[in-house]
Amino acid sequence: MATKERSAFQRKLDSISRAIFLTEDGKPKSTVLMYSFCFSLLFAIVYVVCYWVLVGPLESLFSKSSVRVQQIIEYIVPAVVATVPCVLLSFAFRERKNMVLLSFIWFDVIVVVFFIMEIFIADKAEFASDYGLFFVVLGIPMLISGFLGTVCSLWVFKMRRRASALRDKKGE
Repeated sequence: MATKERSAFQRKLDSISRAIFLTEDGKPKSTVLMYSFCFSLLFAIVYVVCYWVLVGPLESLFSKSSVRVQQIIEYIVPAVVATVPCVLLSFAFRERKNMVLLSFIWFDVIVVVFFIMEIFIADKAEFASDYGLFFVVLGIPMLISGFLGTVCSLWVFKMRRRASALRDKKGE
């Protein structure tokens, strides 16, 4: 049975993923690294679903408001709604208090990669309109979601670490 030859792009992706996730023996470098990356993808799905479900009702609810107010509400409310369950997931991890924070750092890295990719993908003749459309439709929601999630998860991580230090201090 003949195997299909992988394209140059697929080979580059494979080499990048091996360098990030696997040792030279082919074993995972860190399960936390892999789990946090997978959680960041899960968080991205949660954010997409929240935006998809909430933008329509929010638009009709605030249809009489100015366009600027509508945009602010449509960007912030779904991000807040999606951030709550993602950040609350950090309480499911007793040992790895930083798992959600690491996941949001991955999420931020993915957002930066999307912005860089869009620079190369956008049509050079109509770069301003293509990049502007990307920025309004995907860029701003991704930036707000990443920032809000990272800040909230960092706050929860610090609070949990402080509470853990207090418990350890009382136990001494």
